Amino acid sequence: MRFDCGSMDVRSGWEFYNSNTNKSLLYIRQNPGTVGIGTAEPKARLAVNGVVLAKKVRITPINWADYVFEPSYDLPTLQQLEKFIIHHKHLPDIPSAKEVSKDDLNLGGSQVSLLQKIEEMTLYLIAQDKKLKQRDELINDREQVLADREKRLAALEAKRGNK
Repeated sequence: MRFDCGSMDVRSGWEFYNSNTNKSLLYIRQNPGTVGIGTAEPKARLAVNGVVLAKKVRITPINWADYVFEPSYDLPTLQQLEKFIIHHKHLPDIPSAKEVSKDDLNLGGSQVSLLQKIEEMTLYLIAQDKKLKQRDELINDREQVLADREKRLAALEAKRGNK
């Protein structure tokens, strides 16, 4: 079945109307080629005024966050991160609540940003784990030195007590 719309006016196109409810439910606008479900004025290729339910949603992000693992990536220090959070009240590269309420949420960009934060946290955890292992080794070494000194002190006290 083919529907032809000869007009290039922005409002021209097709409207699917339900006579039982006296409501239009689906709008297809010829120019600029948008579809609106529950909205007569779609502001994107597909605009839905309501809940979208899907088994699967595929997003094609522009730049995945694996760049975090490149040697050239400048991982901020935890102190820099803390200062940013105190000043801005959100994580770097993550939009604030005010920005999201104003500009909506870019789902693909958000996924990339969240992955970036997870990868950064992973790098912080790896660094902290290395520091903990070094400290454990240092503590074990110091405990061994202390145990050796305690033995030597006990031996010296025993010699002194015998005389």
